[in-house]
Amino acid sequence: MSLMTVEPAGPLKLVPVAAAASRARRFVRRELALAGATQEVTDTAELLVTELVTNVVLHARTSAVVVVSSEESGAFRISVSDGSVAPPHLRSYGVGQSTGRGLRLVAVMSREWGVGPSAAVGDAGKEVWFVVPADLVDVDALAALYGGFDLDEVKGAAS
Repeated sequence: MSLMTVEPAGPLKLVPVAAAASRARRFVRRELALAGATQEVTDTAELLVTELVTNVVLHARTSAVVVVSSEESGAFRISVSDGSVAPPHLRSYGVGQSTGRGLRLVAVMSREWGVGPSAAVGDAGKEVWFVVPADLVDVDALAALYGGFDLDEVKGAAS
C-alpha cells in the first residue's frame, strides 16, 4: 500500500482542549475536499477523527498530531498521534451509557484501523489510525448494531 500526503502543508498540531475535535474536523474536511473525496467519505472521516481526538483530550491529555494520507485505491488513511504510550481499548457499554463507543465506531465504520508507536508528539507515544474506503458501511446496519441511533444526531452532538 503506497501512501502519499494529500497536501504538503503538513500535519495539524493540536493542544488537548475541547476545541481540538472541531479543529480536527475542519482540517480533515479541508484535506479531503482538496483530494476530491465524496461527502459520505468526508462525513465518516470527520466523525471518526472526532472520536480519536476526543480520546486524546480525555485520556492521553497530551498534544496531538493529525495526518491525512491517500492510498492508491482512493481510500484515505487518517492518523492521530499523541504523547501517551497507553493503548486505547474497545469497551462494551450498555445502550444507556453515554460514553465508551468511540473506538467501536472507528472499528465498524472504517475499512481497517490500528494502533502503533509514534514519536510525532515528544519522544514516545502512539498513533491511532483508520482507513475510510470509497464504499462505506451500511449506516442502517450500524444503527441496528447499537440499538438504533441517528447518525446526524451523533455528528451534531459531537460538534
